Amino acid sequence: TGYGLSAFLTFDNGWAGGWREIVLLVNCLLQGVDAGILIQQNLYAGNIAGKMKFSIPFVLLFLALAINIGSRWNWLALAFALPGAMLIVLGQKTVFGDRKRGDYTMQNGGKANPYDKVLVYSWGEVFFMIGWILICWGQAMPL
Repeated sequence: TGYGLSAFLTFDNGWAGGWREIVLLVNCLLQGVDAGILIQQNLYAGNIAGKMKFSIPFVLLFLALAINIGSRWNWLALAFALPGAMLIVLGQKTVFGDRKRGDYTMQNGGKANPYDKVLVYSWGEVFFMIGWILICWGQAMPL
């Protein structure tokens, strides 16, 4: 929600908004509900089918966010936004695969991921952070 609201801020500390900013805010709100409520509930319940079901809108919403951001700067911002969105999704997928009680646990009847395959800090965090940096660079491009 904070990221969506930031679209209304101008470079000179003003406040301006049009259809694009409203769409970006709605997109961010929907992502928050999907990831923070729908996917999270299924993670806590150990329901891999539910997690996968709500992961599809998560990916589509990130694609929509990248396209919305990419429309700035005569579509040159897409060079930052699209790879950024892909890296964010890849980072989430990698992190959930590496957790002790992540995807492995849900796919194997509650059994914890074997310790030799658990990574506390995996490449998922790197992908995730680089993705957000790229998305923010795309968003920072002038109209």
